[in-house]
Amino acid sequence: MQYRFDIDGLRAIAIIAILIFHIDPRFAGGYIGVDIFFVISGFLITGIIWRDIEKNTFSFQLFYLKRIRRLFPALFGTLLLSFIFVIFFGLNSEIEMFGKSTLSSLFYISNVFFYTQNDYFDSDLELNPLLHTWSLSVEEQFYLIFPIFLFWLFKRKTNSFFYLSVFFLLSLALSEYLVHLDKSAAFFLSPSRFWQFLTGSFIAIYFTRKKLTPFVCETLSILGLAALTISLLTISEITPFPGLNALLPTAGTALLIIGGINNSTWTYKALASPVPKFLGNISYSLYLWHWPIIVFYKISISPSLISHDKVIIFCLAILAGYLSWKLIEQPTAKISVSNKKGQLLGYSMLSIAALSVVSVLAISTSSFKSSDQAHIESYLNYKMKARIGTCFLTSGYDDVSFFNEEECIKTGETKNVLLIGDSHAAQYYSALKSLYPTFNISQINASGCRPVVEFTDVKYCRRLMEKAFTTYIPGNDFDIILIAGRWLANDIIPLEKTIHYFDNSTSQIMILGPVIEYNQPLPMLLARFGSSAVGEKPQITIARQWDERTSINDQIKQITNGTSVQFASIIDAMCSNETCITITKEGVPIQSDQSHLTEEGATLLLRRIFDDNLELR
Repeated sequence: MQYRFDIDGLRAIAIIAILIFHIDPRFAGGYIGVDIFFVISGFLITGIIWRDIEKNTFSFQLFYLKRIRRLFPALFGTLLLSFIFVIFFGLNSEIEMFGKSTLSSLFYISNVFFYTQNDYFDSDLELNPLLHTWSLSVEEQFYLIFPIFLFWLFKRKTNSFFYLSVFFLLSLALSEYLVHLDKSAAFFLSPSRFWQFLTGSFIAIYFTRKKLTPFVCETLSILGLAALTISLLTISEITPFPGLNALLPTAGTALLIIGGINNSTWTYKALASPVPKFLGNISYSLYLWHWPIIVFYKISISPSLISHDKVIIFCLAILAGYLSWKLIEQPTAKISVSNKKGQLLGYSMLSIAALSVVSVLAISTSSFKSSDQAHIESYLNYKMKARIGTCFLTSGYDDVSFFNEEECIKTGETKNVLLIGDSHAAQYYSALKSLYPTFNISQINASGCRPVVEFTDVKYCRRLMEKAFTTYIPGNDFDIILIAGRWLANDIIPLEKTIHYFDNSTSQIMILGPVIEYNQPLPMLLARFGSSAVGEKPQITIARQWDERTSINDQIKQITNGTSVQFASIIDAMCSNETCITITKEGVPIQSDQSHLTEEGATLLLRRIFDDNLELR
């Protein structure tokens, strides 16, 4: 009990950090709240198990039943109510994905499932209401393995500190290794996270009986708060994580827990005050509900969140967390595991079975929505026709050896055109071939690889662009070189140097400007909100990243002024008075995701920009 308020306060810090980060990603370090929870879980669970083992009262059956009683009812309520919402308001693909996500969450393997889908920070997962359950699965996997390990240590009467240290170091080493080999594996998979739980375990076993002075406790607590503050302010989505970079927030959490041994420090009293205590109490339910609320708000009300949206979501999340805690967590916590173990297990199994059946039906049912809506939504699975793996290198073909020079570099008697850049260049290839069938279209494309003379550190990109600028371009007589990319603000200076490199070139050089982008995939927006003959729906207008994209467009236009390099504004072809083309006359979305053009969209825009000789109109 001596840690009750301290743990509540730490939970409050963790959940508020996560909540603010998910509502506003500019608070980039907020995701370390999950790491705080991992240390807390390791501390609490190890303390419970170790004390019972010492008293010779530990029971695996009762331990796991208590875990079910503590965690499953609120999770089931969240899954069930979220499923009802998705069935009524989700698209076919979202219902199917929710079914898969629900199954993985029910059996606590969602961390593995989401690892197989994509990166945690990737936009493809941004609107999955159950993405956050990955951390619950990591915790459950730890709970499954660790009690057995602790029981083995105690019964052997061996040096537990040595074995725990080996376990800790192996997990930390694996985490650091995976960060550089496969960052998604490092983030999602439990073995690279176990060392954070073990940090809490060390405290539970070796520090709870220490008698520390108030001065030492206060010092440790202040150092812990400082470590967490620095972590929140300096760690971001581009930080290799967890690995060694997770040591600071993990250590900060550990120091705060140890500092809580003395309950007279000002840190303890601050963390024991009513607001942190309240937030700590509802933290589990708040964690369960905050992400579905954010996702459902984005998909049904406002794809792009402004200030008042964020305040509304914050309040809704707190309210939902409180109601779930009050109506589900508190009543189920009173169930006697010893006296009603059969009923508890029976109801849990029945609930899992029922929701599993619904999930399987959702996965196997091909269509819940209208055919028109399904047609638009089908473009979410659009595959770019860009000679992937031959002339367009991607993550699956991430070596320059895949680039087929004979196939990709074509010159001859007719007009010779080179298309160079990243996926936002590759998106024009099939349209160029269709519009100009007699031209020789050469292609040098690599995903995420901007065509500038300051080559990126990514190996296959650097080697491909070096070869392009030093061999392919000087060694071939291209009439027109089209340079395209997903231009960002930090590309302007390198692009300006590239313009000077090409200035006075014998070839005609054209830079294709950025496209308009959206906060959600355009087919998803069109399928959900539709289009209007009077004007476009406000949800689509709100989702458009107008200011950012037009600013970059204007900057590129400016740096080409006074040079021989021509600039083709794709945005000017797409949009007029901040209203943009979203769908062709044939009913095809102009874009297949947040930014990439479909072949029909690219064809429409190139027709608006170029004449029959590929000259600017």
